[in-house]
Amino acid sequence: MSEDKKNEHIHWMDDVYKTYEKNAGDEKPSWFGKPLPKSVLKGDIFSGILKEAGFLPDWIKLQKEIHQQMEKCLTLIHTNSKPKEVEEQLVLINEKIKKYNRLCPTILQRMNVDKENIEHLFSAWKQ
Repeated sequence: MSEDKKNEHIHWMDDVYKTYEKNAGDEKPSWFGKPLPKSVLKGDIFSGILKEAGFLPDWIKLQKEIHQQMEKCLTLIHTNSKPKEVEEQLVLINEKIKKYNRLCPTILQRMNVDKENIEHLFSAWKQ
């Protein structure tokens, strides 16, 4: 009796597979073979999905604040402002980066900035 049930199962699966081959086996999805849109490859995927869903977590808000503050700091550096003023801005930025690193997913954590690497890291903060 168990042999009959086993054969029924095999025949049932064969029927399902044959039906699939007839109806959809040769069809390919509409997106098959087409290049991915550039928006998929730009930035990090996780924050893109969140933005599309209309959800803005605290770490993304903080990311925008850090980017704006870095922009101000770069302006101070390029206008040859007082070194103490630039240092104060860098300290504030690094405090926000520490907070950001505690809130964001591990893979998105960023390193602290200083006067030498702020220009290089500035583009990474733009999302």
